[in-house]
Amino acid sequence: MNKEKKNRKLLIDTLAGAFKKVTKDRLPQHVDPIFVSEILPELFNDDDFFLLSNQRLGHVVDTLRKKNTRQDDVKIEILSALWWSISANANPYKIDVATMLFWDNSQKQTFQAMDKILTPVANLLAHLEKDRANLSALGAW
Repeated sequence: MNKEKKNRKLLIDTLAGAFKKVTKDRLPQHVDPIFVSEILPELFNDDDFFLLSNQRLGHVVDTLRKKNTRQDDVKIEILSALWWSISANANPYKIDVATMLFWDNSQKQTFQAMDKILTPVANLLAHLEKDRANLSALGAW
């Protein structure tokens, strides 16, 4: 594993560990910080530790929807909120505002809570989004 992959893996593990320490008052009532820390690594590819593409996240969500349990609905909401927050901070040009317009109140609250937690580390999150990392490496960002 090269140095960049190790650093991305370390960053993902650090973020997951940090969510374990988030107090419940910083998240919506239905969101458990321990659960967030457990599912956060699922947002990243196992081979290069970059953030999943929107299309790949859609496949994960579709698989969870087929199970159709309350726990999976919460997991979908948290995965989506985390993905959108990481994407918004790492590469804001990839954000699809039209999708955000159709979120229900719970989805908005979860995204806003995740975004408040992740915004201070936006410079680090940039290394986890493949296009942003590649542009930065080329000096184009």
